[in-house]
Amino acid sequence: MRLILALALLLLIPATASAQAPTVIYGVDHANPDLHVWAWSGTVVGWARCPAGGAPCEPLPVTRNDWNPDGFAGARPGETAPGTVFEATIDRGGEIITARTPAWEGTLEAAPPTLEGDPTVGATVRAVPGASQGGWATGRKVQTSIYACRDQGGGECQKLTRFTDGASEVVVDARYAGWYLSAAQWWGSGNNGVTFIPEAPDPGPFVPGEAIGARSAALGPVCCAAAPDVPVATLSPAPVVTAPRPPHAAIRARATRAHGRLIVGRVTCSCTVRVKVSGGGRRAITRTLVVRGAQSLAVPVRRGKFRVRVTVDGQLIVSASTRY
Repeated sequence: MRLILALALLLLIPATASAQAPTVIYGVDHANPDLHVWAWSGTVVGWARCPAGGAPCEPLPVTRNDWNPDGFAGARPGETAPGTVFEATIDRGGEIITARTPAWEGTLEAAPPTLEGDPTVGATVRAVPGASQGGWATGRKVQTSIYACRDQGGGECQKLTRFTDGASEVVVDARYAGWYLSAAQWWGSGNNGVTFIPEAPDPGPFVPGEAIGARSAALGPVCCAAAPDVPVATLSPAPVVTAPRPPHAAIRARATRAHGRLIVGRVTCSCTVRVKVSGGGRRAITRTLVVRGAQSLAVPVRRGKFRVRVTVDGQLIVSASTRY
């Protein structure tokens, strides 16, 4: 009876990290493949490019990080022929494990989006993504948004919708009478979404690849101002933005000192940024700031090697080590 009970308890114990399959993340960077692998246990030997037709695989240059150099490897092979598959190799104490991506179908390309509907106060307009080709065989993903601009060529613009998977739509408000409307889109491909890699689980720091963006032709001007009894002036204005660019942040390999603080990196966006600094023999600190454009990331002075995590609007976009 005790033996049976012991065997039953063993079945309830979760698998250890040594039995966990490698995690492979594949996305796009400037419309070309972007590759990352975590071994969880063992050593990542490297990445290889495997052409279509059964030709031998070719090793690729890889990047590693300083916190887990044996367990992580990334690769950005650049322009790649359709049909190519990429293979990561992991050595777990002599046991060789391989993990493969889906086939690459060529450089990710997309036609501009279109904006459907009448540019009239009270009407519904809809952003429809343009056709795409290339990327990973697992398929492509697109997000769209709708903008109102004071001038046909751009200038002062306000985002009317958040970026939404697939098509997005909005009812034209009276405050935009005389303005011009346009659609924006971002195409991505792979298992890392459109622009950002999810924070959970957090397997390690790296900068996610960029999605492919485009804008539609302007539609307008919006017709028919609101009647005098419509309290347009009491409506809260939408946030002003200059362009639908994704946030970007970079961490310096070595921090510099200026005005009694350390400059550890730089962020470019119109967003709320949360910076967390840990290590260097001091307690972790977190600061939150609102950024409009490009801004240096300054933190209190600490020495040695420490880690900086940058979260934009609730999404982790970079986590890396620096030193001073």
